[in-house]
Formats: sequence, C-alpha cells, structure tokens
Amino acid sequence: DGKELRQTTIAQFLSLVPPDMIDTHNSQQGYIRFKREFGGSEIVYSDLKEERYIKNFTFGWWWIDQAEEIDEDRFTALVRRLRKETPLYNEKGEQWGTAPTYGLLTFNPEGSDNFLWKYFHPDSKDKKPNYKLYMASTFDSMNAGFVTKEYVDNMLSVFTEQARKRYMEG
Repeated sequence: DGKELRQTTIAQFLSLVPPDMIDTHNSQQGYIRFKREFGGSEIVYSDLKEERYIKNFTFGWWWIDQAEEIDEDRFTALVRRLRKETPLYNEKGEQWGTAPTYGLLTFNPEGSDNFLWKYFHPDSKDKKPNYKLYMASTFDSMNAGFVTKEYVDNMLSVFTEQARKRYMEG
C-alpha cells in the first residue's frame, strides 16, 4: 500500500521541495505534479511490490530508494518503461529541448550476488557500459553535513563489524 514509502522517502522529499513548486499532490494515488514553471514533471510513487503496476507506465525518469529490496525483474521492467519524451521549456515558456531518460537507484551494498553489483560495479564482467556507480560512506555524508557526528557515533556504538562495513563504509 506504500505506507512505509510515504512515511519515509516521500516525507523527506516533500520536506526538501518548496510547496509552491507543487501543482498537485495526491498521497492516496501516489502522485505529484510540479507547476509548469518548475518543469511540469509528474512523480508517481509506489512500493513496487507488484510488477504489474509498473507495466502501465511510460517514464522519463525514475528513482528507486532501497534498491537492494527489489529483484532484477522489477528493475528490468522499469528500464523497459524508460521512454517518455519530456519537453524542456525556457523562462518564456518556449520548448527548447527534450530531457534525457534515466533511472536512479540508492541502496546499501549486499555483496556481489545481485543485479546491482552485476550491472553497476566496475569489477563485474556484466557491467553495463552506460550504468554508473557512485559510492559514498556514512563518513562522507557526515563530512558533507548530511548527518551529524552524534548520528555516526551512535551507529558505531551499536553496529557489528559486518553491519559497520555494509551500512557505514559501503
């Protein structure tokens, strides 16, 4: 039903986006549309529990948070749906181009036995040529000001070495 997604990722997203940029938001339908002067993009959000939900959409872009929680079939279904042409407008309202299509994933690493490592890691023999992996640790996040030292110290005090390596070092 997407409740966890709405309470976490979407709540965080909405805290970062100024409300005056949003034209429409329907949390029951999982839908956000930005005002045209801010691009007019539409965001459809769901928990991806059922692949059939994906099959009805054409996307210009998508983002999966916690991508380690989905399987390769859902990932490839989303890749197949990346074909929407989104017009770009200048400040006069004139179309000047079309936005590129892309997918974004954020995840915690789980070793090398999954599609994320297979398609994105530079050491994988199956790495896709146009797929890029950007890694950042919790320490990088602290240094950039996204999390506090107290947060990091708390994680260090409760995590096992294995959890520290996975969730803090990437």
